[in-house]
Amino acid sequence: MTPLRARLDARKSALLMGILNRTPDSFSDGGRFLDDAAALAQVDAMIAEGAELIDLGAESTRPGAEAVPAREQLARLGDLVRVVSRRGTLVSIDTTSPEVAERALRDGAAVVNSISLEPAAELGALAAKHGAALVLMHSRGPMSAMAGFSVYADEAYGDVVADVAREWLAAADRALAAGLPRESLL
Repeated sequence: MTPLRARLDARKSALLMGILNRTPDSFSDGGRFLDDAAALAQVDAMIAEGAELIDLGAESTRPGAEAVPAREQLARLGDLVRVVSRRGTLVSIDTTSPEVAERALRDGAAVVNSISLEPAAELGALAAKHGAALVLMHSRGPMSAMAGFSVYADEAYGDVVADVAREWLAAADRALAAGLPRESLL
């Protein structure tokens, strides 16, 4: 059982998640937490406000954002995953990069949070290896190609709900086939 599943089962309710981006261009807090002291002060504030899960990202997921190489994401994160996980809160790494996920999991992350379904098998295998949870979200392309979160050509979907569900389920199957236990998939 993953640490996230254990905490959810013990509470029988939702967990409050705080989000901290180590990016200069995120739509929510871009550039505000690049400094370690500012980032840790924000993490401590979120924990004091009741966050039990801190989602750390080093690549913007705003529409139009350019991809950030794994090396740059790792440099932006530095030791933040390790330091935050020692504060007693669960850490989620917001990345589509298996290399970034692997490092974050070794540093104490309990969750991999991916906006892309593409790396589902590789991220599923990593999450399974480290006893972590995997959150799969849906995106039909790289953020650099997206004009907005809901802006997509009408003809691209036959039935948006059925199409998205089919794509999610296919990615879930790839993660599960890579060894991720069903209860570790969100």
